[in-house]
Amino acid sequence: MHGFDIANALILLIYCACFIVNGNASRAYALLAFFVCCLISYTDVYNFVDAVQYHSLFAIMYIFVTYKVKDIYPKLACCLLGCFQILMAWDGWANAANETYIWIHYENIIYILHSLIFGAFISRDVIKVKSSLEYIAASLCKLFRNTCNMPCLWYYYTYYPLKKKH
Repeated sequence: MHGFDIANALILLIYCACFIVNGNASRAYALLAFFVCCLISYTDVYNFVDAVQYHSLFAIMYIFVTYKVKDIYPKLACCLLGCFQILMAWDGWANAANETYIWIHYENIIYILHSLIFGAFISRDVIKVKSSLEYIAASLCKLFRNTCNMPCLWYYYTYYPLKKKH
């Protein structure tokens, strides 16, 4: 059992921000899965299971999230995380006495997979925000097009009056 570190707190905060921005059920399931994984990892339950059971439980949770997510990219990202947990369960069974590359770099790989999930969730929100900002900017330009030109026209006609033809 290890202490709750800043990286997990940051991941939890990003999941919460994703849920707050767009509180659909897909994000709620992903947030809940990560929260349950943290609870299992940082409580005494972690001490009563072996590596195969531990990673199998996480794989089941993320495969369930994959089933519940509606969009294709978050579904793919959650499926990757579930498949990685299956790989870790197999690695815990086949190489129980050895420390393999994926066992040593487990946390880094998990952080990368969670960032894929964030990217999949956030990409559509960024597009929506961008299109909304473009619409607001275009509306303001249309609204103030004539108004913004008025000071320029005043300056031009004040200091460069039209000359009358004789």
